[in-house]
Amino acid sequence: MIAGVPTVREYPYPHFVEDDVLQKSLLTDLRRNWPGRGAFIAEIPGNYVCNLARFCKEGFWREFTIRIVPQLVIRSLSSFAEQIEARYPGESTFYLTNYSLMQSAGDYGGHDVHNHHYHDPMWVMTLLLYIDADAEGHSGTTIMELKDSGADAMMDEAMVAAQTLNWHDSTKEYESVAYKQARIFGFHDNVIAYHCVKPSQPPATFGRRILRFHVCVGLTHCERLYGVDYATYYKMRMDPTKDPRVLEWMKKDIALLRSEKPKMSDDERVAWINKARLYLPPTEPDEENGSPDA
Repeated sequence: MIAGVPTVREYPYPHFVEDDVLQKSLLTDLRRNWPGRGAFIAEIPGNYVCNLARFCKEGFWREFTIRIVPQLVIRSLSSFAEQIEARYPGESTFYLTNYSLMQSAGDYGGHDVHNHHYHDPMWVMTLLLYIDADAEGHSGTTIMELKDSGADAMMDEAMVAAQTLNWHDSTKEYESVAYKQARIFGFHDNVIAYHCVKPSQPPATFGRRILRFHVCVGLTHCERLYGVDYATYYKMRMDPTKDPRVLEWMKKDIALLRSEKPKMSDDERVAWINKARLYLPPTEPDEENGSPDA
């Protein structure tokens, strides 16, 4: 069903694009079992989300979560194994922390430049699986890169990264991943994983259905990486800052991201896949949610 491990493009940050990820029959079932609009709430104007954890204990979504999701997520995650191993040495436990459906209005105004690291530095990967075949006028996801910087490029990047959500004027379009049925766009979450969504255009109608996965590691890595607990990091990153501590965090993260890493052999990657464990939302009536707090 899932053809191998996707090939990663390293610039401007590690990401991949894969087509024909799921069989057409499964895509038909996904659309048929898509919850009604009442199950969705507005995330930003014109874009609506549904937490799939609400539906994982019975029926189609239970079977999909148990049978399809672990293989899809772990194989995708293994594409970034070198980055993950460098940042979280020896880690093999991962959590599906945000498992949701998205859909957009025909007049969706898009989503300005952002990344995910400022609000959750433990996210390691985002996957966006495009569902619809009839999404004319809707955009996929646009990958952004930093505009040309001066001689001290690393510090320039660090300063930009610390300016939370003030990234529109500091970045430019690198590539737009078009919305296409059965296409998956995945990227390694990090401090420079800037991306946006362009506004929808006529003749777009209500649609642009996406299955979204965010995968994280345990919160204890936060103190190891930054010397502060998760709550403190979150508080320090929510607003633009020139705090020297934050700038140093950004600088170190960018240096690690760009550093040369030994390439895994096929056998090593298979071993990494076999060792990885993914905690899912509860799929049994009395099951409690796995926690990334450990």
